[in-house]
Amino acid sequence: MKILIISDTHDKLDKVLKVISQLKSNFTIDKILHCGDFEADGMELEKLTGIPTLAVKGNMDGGRSTDFKILETEAGKFLITHGHEQNVNLSLDRLSYLAEENQCIGAVFGHTHRAKYITLKGLHLINPGSISFPRDNSSGTFALLTTEKSMVEVELLEYEKFIIAQATAGDEKSHTKKTKIRGGHLRDLINYSDRF
Repeated sequence: MKILIISDTHDKLDKVLKVISQLKSNFTIDKILHCGDFEADGMELEKLTGIPTLAVKGNMDGGRSTDFKILETEAGKFLITHGHEQNVNLSLDRLSYLAEENQCIGAVFGHTHRAKYITLKGLHLINPGSISFPRDNSSGTFALLTTEKSMVEVELLEYEKFIIAQATAGDEKSHTKKTKIRGGHLRDLINYSDRF
């Protein structure tokens, strides 16, 4: 599965839509996970893009400790929560306990507006940061999660770098020149040199 993870969009979806457009030209996005603030943003993304979306409430739209969802993947289950009820600003212990209690191999969360990916006691803990209102001096961040049977791959990406890389990749494709490789330089040296 290819999964786009976003959080803390706070009713501002323009950058997310641009990212989705770029990603869709490279591969199929199987699922979007929206880690809160606001849950309605996730539902709006599903409506606008047609991509199945799991979204949870955050602290700004009344999320409670029971407001989490579980995503089944080929690699195992992932918990989706905002993280404010697990005090992710202070520690990831409560988040990891909640994931373990639900037999998950990982958890995706938001709230801090700072991208982070760590493995803790074998759990994949992924915070995509905020693409709309980052607090880490970036242009906004998001995450890509790729799962296969017994394989998990996580990429944290910065918005501007991603957009520039996509534009550059498009330019390279359209401006690539095929260069004929010429050989024989050594042969010419041998044949036409008075040293040999």
